[in-house]
Order: sequence, then C-alpha cells, then structure tokens
Amino acid sequence: MTSQAKQSRWRSGRLVNAIARTGNKHARTWFLIAAASGTMLNPLNSSMISLALHRIQTEFQLSFTTVSWLISSFYLSSAVVQPVLGKIGDHFGRKKVFLLGLLIVAASSFGALLSTTFILLLVMRLFLSVGSSSIYPSALSMVREHIKDNQASALAAISVVTSAAAALGPTIGGALIDWGDWPAIFTVNFPIVFISICLGWFFLPADPRHEKEPFAAILSKLDLPGILLFAFGMSFFLWFLLSLDTAIHPLSGILGLVFFAGFLWRELHTDTPFIDIRLFRTNAALSLVFIQFIILNIFNYTLFFGLPSYFQDELHYSVTLSGLLMLFLSGFSVVISPITGKWIDRTGVIHPLLTGGFCMLIGAVLFTLFFSRGSIPASATA
Repeated sequence: MTSQAKQSRWRSGRLVNAIARTGNKHARTWFLIAAASGTMLNPLNSSMISLALHRIQTEFQLSFTTVSWLISSFYLSSAVVQPVLGKIGDHFGRKKVFLLGLLIVAASSFGALLSTTFILLLVMRLFLSVGSSSIYPSALSMVREHIKDNQASALAAISVVTSAAAALGPTIGGALIDWGDWPAIFTVNFPIVFISICLGWFFLPADPRHEKEPFAAILSKLDLPGILLFAFGMSFFLWFLLSLDTAIHPLSGILGLVFFAGFLWRELHTDTPFIDIRLFRTNAALSLVFIQFIILNIFNYTLFFGLPSYFQDELHYSVTLSGLLMLFLSGFSVVISPITGKWIDRTGVIHPLLTGGFCMLIGAVLFTLFFSRGSIPASATA
C-alpha cells in the first residue's frame, strides 16, 4: 500500500472514530449530509417524471399506456437492484458502490438529455434506476455500521430527506419543464451528483479491508433464479395490465402467472430466498399488513401519477401550475407524517390508520362526484 493510500485510510479511521463519539456532532452531521445527498436521487427522479409524461407522450406520439413504462420499469428495476447491489456493497465496499452509483446516475442523465427515441430514453431511465438504487442500501448500511448512538434519529433524518425529495419532485419537475421542456428534469441530477461525490469522497468512511470473496460465491448467495423469475413475472404481468386499455395481450398475462408460479416454488424451496414467502405463510398478521400496504400504495400512486396528466390533458393547466397543485397531495404528506407519528406514539396505530383510510375514501368520493370536471380561476392558469 502506498503512503498516500495509508494516509487516506488513517484519515478515514479518524473520521469513523469521530462519528462514533457522540460529542463530535460536526463529523456526524457531515457524514449524514453526504449519505442523504445521494439517497434523494431515487425518489426525486421517480416523482419528477410524473409532470413530464404528458410532454414525452406528445413529442414521441405515444399512448399513455406506452409512456407509463417510464414509471413501471423504474420501480421494477429499483425493486430488483436494491437488494442485489446492497449485497454486493457488503463484499466489495459500500463507499465504492455509493460513488459508482452516482457516476451511473450522471452518465444516464446525460444520455437521457440526448435521447431522440423513446426506447433510448427508456434505457437511460433503467440505468438511472440502477445507479440511484445502488446508492440507497449503501448509504443506509454505512449509517447502521458507523453510527451507534441515536441511530434511529440518523436513519429518520435520511428518511425525511427522501420523503421530501419524492414530495417536492412534481413541483420541481414542473418548474424545470416550463424552463427547458422534459429533458430539463434530468439536469437537476448533475449538481446533486457533483455535491454528493465531493461530500462522499471526503466524509464517508473508507471501506474496510477484508479478504475478497470470489464473485461466484457472492452470486450464489443472491438467489439469482428467484430474482429473474420475479422480474420476468412482474414485467409480463405489467404488460398484461397495461394492455387492458388497448389491445389485450392474454399471452403476457399467462406468462406472468407462469413466472410467478415458478417464483413461489423457488422461494419455498431455497435456503436463501429473494423474498421469504414462508414468512407470510406463518405470520398472518404480517401478511395483512403487507396487503394493506399494497392497496394503499396503489391508491396513492394512481393519484400521484394520474393527476398531473389529468391536469394537463383534461383541464389544460400549465405544467407549472400542475406541479404546484401536486403540493396539495405530496407536499402535505411531509407536514402530516410527523404529526401522525406523534399520534401513533400516544394512542397506537389503530385510530390513525382508520382515520387515514376514512380521509382517503372521502377524498376519492368527493373528487369523483364533484371535482372531476372542476376548474380554477382563469387568472391562475395565465
């Protein structure tokens, strides 16, 4: 090892010791800022696209079903890539994976800016998903490893940053699109990536030295067959669902069910499952929680990605105004979440859960019956 490398590792060791000491809030703060700056890229890019769908659909002359693959593929890729790269980061170095993810985000954002076809744009979005998804598990693992005191507060701080990025994404996207059309939503990644690389390089602890495990041995622990079966099953099933609005593709639905059946069989018979299906079979309460979580997310994301297109297509609002209106949905969640958290601490989950479900139901009924053809004063759209 060179003297420069030894000096760099010594400084990183000092940083880890400084972070571990509760009194050194300065080192802890910069460490958390470095971690959070990268983790915000995934939720920001997953939500900004909601305001750009209308423009992309118009420019490439696509149906909404086709353009919505920009959303579906991003989330599907994130679901598959995060656990895989999290495991790879454990063996090859979390800081390395964190910084590599930032570089992939920068490269894919630049490619998206130059995309002249929808297919190229979709591929760049997939790479963007891979890069941003590799950052999140690496950052959280480093926080769990190096921050022992008040660890929950540290993780909560990162959660607040990611939630705020997702909530403000549509509004930021609307302003950027009004300035430079849909490619502009990718430009915001460059300053964030630059700042995050600088902070990560200096304030994230160096990866510890350990005996490198053969790459084949690492892959054997990842349940690659289960991951592939899950990815193919979700892709074909999404294809089937998206075809319901146009020409139905029954073959895609059948293939989706076949791959899902193979996935279930695989997960029940392997020692290292991608998703532990047996846990749902033995814990009915947990299964109900996950079912409820899925239903609520379907409701939320239907509004989150449907409303911007509705504002622009049906009500003919400007993209900037559409982004501002999304604050009533996404921005309000940032305000209400900490209040609900304190409520849950005092009374438990039942009353807040029932109240939230009731409010969602009332909001959906009111929107359907009274506001689906609503308008706002013309002066506001000018």
